[in-house]
Amino acid sequence: MKAVCVTGNRSGVEKAKSLLFDFLDFVLSSSMEHIKVEKSLMKSMDDTSALAGIVSASGASISIDRDMSFVVIRSSDSDKVQTASKLVKDRIVELERLVYVHRLSQPEAWLLPNIVGKGGSTIRLLENDSGCSVEASKEALTIFVRGKDEEKVSAVATKLIELIDTMKKECAFIDIPDEAQP
Repeated sequence: MKAVCVTGNRSGVEKAKSLLFDFLDFVLSSSMEHIKVEKSLMKSMDDTSALAGIVSASGASISIDRDMSFVVIRSSDSDKVQTASKLVKDRIVELERLVYVHRLSQPEAWLLPNIVGKGGSTIRLLENDSGCSVEASKEALTIFVRGKDEEKVSAVATKLIELIDTMKKECAFIDIPDEAQP
């Protein structure tokens, strides 16, 4: 087995990995494929039992590159790669129905601590009522809702939107641009 070692700063390594994957897809077009997965779906895509099912059904090898948000499919048999590719794409479509992503704009950043609640109380309440997983990313100003039932995910998404609308009505928030301040 051969290996390629890429070192450097994070953005340089990511760019090199992306170019390397594109090159390998070109050179090994019938025996390898990488499929881009939305970052919001990567955590759900990493379900080992679902991936094992795809490997078992297709006979291809599958690996996950979390840094690049790729699913990498390999096999010396191009039919196995195509079968695995179809199954992975079907899984992505399924996950898109089971994951809700709400992105806040920068002026709405003040909402995030209120959505999380003191010590995560609001998120825990949403999780306990639904059985869904609710995560908030302060850096990305994003709330993720993941579940195993589309209706429950939709119900939590509706509650989340209602909560945000209520907060916006109850609080006055004015975003004054830096250039407008003395």
